[in-house]
Amino acid sequence: AAKRLVAFSPDGYIVLTGRLIALPAWDVSTGKNVFGLGSDEVVWSMAFSPNRSKALAGGANGTAYIWAA
Repeated sequence: AAKRLVAFSPDGYIVLTGRLIALPAWDVSTGKNVFGLGSDEVVWSMAFSPNRSKALAGGANGTAYIWAA
């Protein structure tokens, strides 16, 4: 079974979800998709920066991905 990941923004307004290489982000209050991220490989971990300006993910081969959130 594929691993599913969840990371909440520090302010609790956005949740980043992940499975394999697609990482959609959702507005917690409305349930609407606010942006989507992707990687070239399976993602093992993800998080937001403390000020929510960036979303970060770690790939299976050791690659770190950083996106402006």
